[in-house]
Amino acid sequence: MLVEFQGGIDVKVTTKISTPEQFMNFLESARNYEGEKVELTNDIDMSGYSNVEALSVSFAGIFDGNGYTISNINMNTTKRAGIFYGIETEGVVKNLNVENSTFISTGSRAGCIAGNNKGTIINCGNINSSVTGTTYAGGIAGTNNSIIKNCFNTGNVTATEYLAGGIAGQTSEGSKITNVYSTGVTSAQDSSNGAIVGDCTDSSTLENAYWQTGTNEKGSGYHNELAITEEMTEEQLKSNEFVEKLNNNANTDPDLKNWKIDNTKNGGYPIFAQ
Repeated sequence: MLVEFQGGIDVKVTTKISTPEQFMNFLESARNYEGEKVELTNDIDMSGYSNVEALSVSFAGIFDGNGYTISNINMNTTKRAGIFYGIETEGVVKNLNVENSTFISTGSRAGCIAGNNKGTIINCGNINSSVTGTTYAGGIAGTNNSIIKNCFNTGNVTATEYLAGGIAGQTSEGSKITNVYSTGVTSAQDSSNGAIVGDCTDSSTLENAYWQTGTNEKGSGYHNELAITEEMTEEQLKSNEFVEKLNNNANTDPDLKNWKIDNTKNGGYPIFAQ
C-alpha cells in the first residue's frame, strides 16, 4: 500500500476513481476514510444513474479531484444533499468540479460539494448545477463551519424556507470564505438569501467574494454589514482584469490554484488553470 506524506499527515492512497461504477462504490461505502486519500483519475459522467445518495458518513480523509469533473449527478433525498453528507474537521476536498447536476434535499443542508463543511474545501467549482433544500442551501456547501477558499458557483440555489447562498447557506462563527465568486440566482421565502451566503454570522470571515448583478440584492442575506463582497456585471466577471484579481488573491496561498478564462467552458466565466 502506497503511503505518502502530505500536509503533515501520513496518508494511505487506497482509492483511485476513474469510472462511474467506482464513484458509486465510494459513495455507498459508508466509511469516513480517515487517514486515507481518494483521487479522481478521470472525468466521471453519472448520467447512467437515476438517483444518487451522498456518502452517508462525514468524510475525514483527503479527496483530490485532480481538476477533473463529475457531471450529471441526480440526487433527490430526505437527508443532506451533496457529494458528501458532511466533511469532518480533518477532511479536505480539493480540485473538484461538479457540472450539470441536480441536488435536492427535502430536509436541511444541501450543497453541491457537501451538506455541511467542518473541514476544508478549496479549488472547487459548481458549474451550472442546481441546489435545492428546505433550509441551509448553498452552491458549494449547505453550511460552512470552517474553510471554503478559491471556489465558484454558476448554478441556481433555492431554499424553500430559509437561508440560501451562492456559496453557502450559512457561514458560522469562526469560519472563513475567501476568494470566491457566484453567478447563480439565489432565493428563499424570506430575506435570508444572499448572492454569496444566506447568513454571515458574527465572528465569521467573508472576504474577496464577488457576485453577479441580478442574482440577488446583496452579498449576504443576514448580517450583510459583516460581509466583504463586490457586485459585478457579467462583462466584468468574464474579463481578464477579474482573472488577475482572483489570481492576486490566490497567490497569497500556495494551496490555491490560479484562474483562467476559456470561452468554451463554464459559459466564459473563470475556471481553474491546470
